[in-house]
Amino acid sequence: MNIELVPISHLDRMMLHKMFQFYLYDMSRVMKWPFSDKGDFEVDSSIVDAYFSEENHFPYFIKQNDMIVGFSLARRYPDDKDLMDMGQFYIATMYSGNGLGKYAFAKTLQKYPGNWQVRVLEGNTPAYGFWKSTISKLSSSTVNEILDVYNGKRMTYFHFESR
Repeated sequence: MNIELVPISHLDRMMLHKMFQFYLYDMSRVMKWPFSDKGDFEVDSSIVDAYFSEENHFPYFIKQNDMIVGFSLARRYPDDKDLMDMGQFYIATMYSGNGLGKYAFAKTLQKYPGNWQVRVLEGNTPAYGFWKSTISKLSSSTVNEILDVYNGKRMTYFHFESR
């Protein structure tokens, strides 16, 4: 599969902001999030902007055959710089279901080997299934699942090692 991660430049930041709306739209089908009064999904823009203003944030477009099909936003976890954190990961719905997400995540792990965590919102059953399966196939260690709260939201944390 011809998958590549392409660093997102500061100039492409607005494209990522637009794609983030599709990410939220896809999640809203499961999470039942409503549109804002402006007809979009409310999001704190600092979530995306941090990938262009803070160190240890690594934004990538996921491309297949030179077409953008999603994004991978990884970072060093603020509370533990030795831990990589998958901030947000998205494959557009029209490209999902063919293993592309697993290949793209494998590319992300190759770039940043070591200790990882992936967080999944409670109730996001499709994401939970994807991450549980994908991480178990790509991890070089035991995968630990922990229920915790992040920014006021209950989440499942997957902790694992990648080499």
